[in-house]
Amino acid sequence: MDRGGKKKKKKAKKKKKKGKKKKKKEEEVKEPEPTKDEILSWVKNESIKVFKSDEPVHEVIADPFSLDMDFVLAIHIIQKNERGRQGRARYQKCVEQFKLMI
Repeated sequence: MDRGGKKKKKKAKKKKKKGKKKKKKEEEVKEPEPTKDEILSWVKNESIKVFKSDEPVHEVIADPFSLDMDFVLAIHIIQKNERGRQGRARYQKCVEQFKLMI
């Protein structure tokens, strides 16, 4: 479609400069994967650093499904469940960080 205006000339394409080729690494040395014992010891050491202990908290509660519980007992049960959930989340986070280190 001609609009009656002045036509622009096309610019010549510039040649691309060839860059220096990078030398490939001849052989990448991979570290051996850690054993299960090494992973468990790492998780144990991390839990000791963070929580000052690697022992789980033992709470003795008689029949948590009884309907005659008071508020204090209900709060203790909820807190225990929440601590367990958070503990599992922390463990998963440690495992993910360990996988990133590998």
